[in-house]
Order: sequence, then structure tokens, then C-alpha cells
Amino acid sequence: MIPFAIPFPIAEAPDSDPRLASRLHAFHDEDVLGTRLKVLVNSPSAALAQRVTAAARSEIDRLNLVFNDRRQDSELSQLNRARAMSVSADLFAVLELAETWRGITAGAFDSRLRELLRAWTGAVPQRPVIEQSLHNLGGAQIRLDPKRRGVDLSPGTHLSLDAIAKGYIVDAALNAARRTAPGIEGLAIEIGGDIRCWGDSPICVGWRIGIPDAMRPADNAPLVDAVSLKNAAIATSGRGPRDCVGSHYRSTTISPFTGYPVDEVISASVVSSHVADADAIATACLVLRPEESIALVNRLDGVAARIIDARGQVHESSAWQSIRLAAAAPTKPEAKKLAPAPEQQKAAGKPPLLSPELRWPNDWEIGIRYVAPERKEDQRASDFRSPYMAVWITDEENRPVHTTIMVGRDVQWQRDNHIWFSSHRDRAKQLIDLVSQATALSGRYRIFWGGIDDDWQRVPIGKYVLHLETSQERGKHSYRSIPLEIGRERFRKQLENLPESGGLEITYGHYNDRFEWEE
Repeated sequence: MIPFAIPFPIAEAPDSDPRLASRLHAFHDEDVLGTRLKVLVNSPSAALAQRVTAAARSEIDRLNLVFNDRRQDSELSQLNRARAMSVSADLFAVLELAETWRGITAGAFDSRLRELLRAWTGAVPQRPVIEQSLHNLGGAQIRLDPKRRGVDLSPGTHLSLDAIAKGYIVDAALNAARRTAPGIEGLAIEIGGDIRCWGDSPICVGWRIGIPDAMRPADNAPLVDAVSLKNAAIATSGRGPRDCVGSHYRSTTISPFTGYPVDEVISASVVSSHVADADAIATACLVLRPEESIALVNRLDGVAARIIDARGQVHESSAWQSIRLAAAAPTKPEAKKLAPAPEQQKAAGKPPLLSPELRWPNDWEIGIRYVAPERKEDQRASDFRSPYMAVWITDEENRPVHTTIMVGRDVQWQRDNHIWFSSHRDRAKQLIDLVSQATALSGRYRIFWGGIDDDWQRVPIGKYVLHLETSQERGKHSYRSIPLEIGRERFRKQLENLPESGGLEITYGHYNDRFEWEE
């Protein structure tokens, strides 16, 4: 699930007061709940913003001990073992909410799928295993007693709350942050694609949230839509970089009806008042057929959805248009005035831009996998010292060609990454928002470059240089580069994974095989 967790490009609001942008304080952590945390605070004081963020993360850490069934000491793991016990107010609230959405979605959302989810971890399970898990699911029962917050699980019932608990944690983190510092004017918290917004962005009323192209499951996929949210939430479920297994994609969402990964819908973005609700609805929208999902969403007050099916067709609920950002326009190559192919130029009576021998091979791309440095849990710091990263392309003379990805939008961090900043000073403000996005993978990014520059013009084959630069807040700075010769032959290269900067694996070839890496 990978919506951009930062406002829609600030560069599209050129008349805004630059002094307002200085009120936006951004914080980033690479390893929270197995994914990434981003916090944006509209505050006149950096110290106040830091306090807000610390409160949010403290709440996240507390609730991780409640809902993380991968930890044997979590409350949810204890419940799965004990079968019957009195639980905390947080766990009981999420179980009640999960049961409510199971009823509303007629079973398309179900918290009882732990056995099936475990069966699909790794190799494809045998059909008898799936059938047995479906049989157990059919008899799974949960009894809730509100008076004592008691939970009773029938034999064979195993709970997994990932599809709703992460949203609940984001909601709780935002509430905790607001209680800590009532003087802030706006706040947006994102964990692995689940976003809750409150108040105003310093740039405009509400927060501008972009949605990337689901047909391009990479961390630098172009935006295809955007919404403006004030006191609301958005969750996007579906195909993303984490779903890549070798060179193939397999959804991590399992249908409770078939026992197999969903494949008819590849992405569902849902806006609601709370992330927990949006999370559950988005999951159900992956399981149901698009027409069923749209009918469901249209019956729900205050909910809007945008769904992409496996053919790339867009399905929108009736309320989606009302929240769409007015300035939002597709940022696919076609909308960015990508230079026509030579054949089109010739048909139009114009000379081709590139001679045949210089043309970038059709549908060939550079695929990049960035792996961040490993970090021990006890190295986490309250000031978020995770590496921020830039990957960009230059020509042989070191002239900027294309910034593939930028993780971290703080202006001071841009200056700390002084090599990139010195080359892109005039475009830095535009690029930082245009290419940054959240990912569902902790410490890993999948990126592509299809032979276009930052103005969306085609570039010829030839010699280029790929640059990797990382910084830590008040920490180490690193810079490395690797030459690339783009021609008609596939290649694979890498920059060694180093403790201070991480590493890169690079492939060049046809679009369909650019991510053929060994995990």
C-alpha cells in the first residue's frame, strides 16, 4: 500500500508564501511496525513539532505490544494461545470494529485469516492445505463480552488484525500527539501507506495526498491522482513493491472466499474519517469485484474510494470527485508531454528526435533496489536518525539528468546532501515533493528509470552515472557513484551494502524482468 505520505507537490502552488513552508516540520523513521513512519507537523516551533512526534511514536510502540502477532509477548499472541481471556480496551475496540466490518462487507473483510496468511508465507501451499484452512475458517467464531472485555475464540480460530490494527494505531498516534501539544495547527501521520490528517498544511487548507500509479509497482511510481484532506484519513491496499516475489507479483491479501491471493483488483484507495475504517474497507475492496465495492462504498456515509482493476481500469465512487485535488492531473509520461517517439515524429512530418542507433530500447528500463543499512532496535533515537537518501542520474560530464527518488523532504536535509543539492538547487523544491513517496517495505526501495529526464523528455542510450547519497540527521554523510553504459545488452551491477549508506542492486533490461533479483 503506497500512497504518497506528503502533500501533493508544493511546486504546483508557486504563489504560496515561502515563509509558510518553514512551518512544516518533517520526521522520518525507517523501521516502525515493519515499515516506515512519516510525521508532518504544521507548527511555529521545531521543538514543539519534535515533542508531538515523540508522543506519536511512543503511542505506536505501546500499541505494537498489543497487536503485533509476530511477537510472542504481544497481547494478541497471548489471546491466540489462551483462546479465552479479558483483554485491554484497545484490543477489544479493534476486535469489535473488525466484527462490525466483517458484517458490513458480508465477510470480505475477516480478522480470522491468520491460518491462511501463514500458509501463504513462502512457497505456494498445496490445495489440501488451503481447503483445510477454509474449512477451519468456516467454523471460526469469536464471542465478545463488553462488560468484562472478555474474548472467547472457538477451536481453530486464529486472529490476524494487520488489515485494521495498523490503521487504529495511526488514529491513536494522531490523538496522542494532539493531546501532547494543542498548539500545533496541523498534523499528518503515515505508517506504511495509512495516513491520518488533521488541521491544515502550512501551504494550503487541508493536506494534499497523492496516489501513485498502481500499474507501476515501484517506489518512484508517478502520481496519477490526488485528494485534499483536512480532518480525514486515507488507506491504500493492493499491489506494491512488497508483493514482488522474484520477477512475479503475488498479492499479500488473501480472499476469505477462495483461500487464494486476490487478483481481480490491484489497488483500492479509500478515504474515511478514521484510518482503521479506511483500512478495513480497502481490504474488502480488493476481495470484492469492483462493481460490488463501489456499490458498498456508495452506501457508506463519508466514504470515498478509487479502485484499479487488473486491466488498469479506474472505478470511482460517487464521492471521490468531491475530494479530488483541483490541481491534480495525471503525471504519467503522456501528461508530462513526453517527447513523441521517432515514428510519431515522422508521421507528423517532423524529423525524428533521435536517430535509430541512439534510441533507448522500447520498454527497457533500469531497475534499482536500494537496501538501507541495518539498525538495531536499541539504536533508535527520538530524533529519527534513520538515513535519508537520494538516487539520481547524470551524464558523463556530471550534468543532472534525472532524480529517481528522494527520501526525506526537509530543506535542511537537502543541504546536508550537498552533492545532490549543489546540482539541483534551482529544482530542489519541486523535485523533493514530486518524487518522494512512502513504501510498505522497511529499509528497502524498488525504483525504476525508463530513459527520461526530469522534464520528461527521452534521453539517448549512452554513458551515464548513477549516484547514491545518504545523510543522517546530525549523523554521517556518504556518497558513492557507479557508471552505467546504456546500450542493447542487459546488465547487472551493484554497490556494496555498507554500514553507513546501504547498497544498490542495479539491472538493465526489459520492463518485465527488471526486478529479477534473488531475495
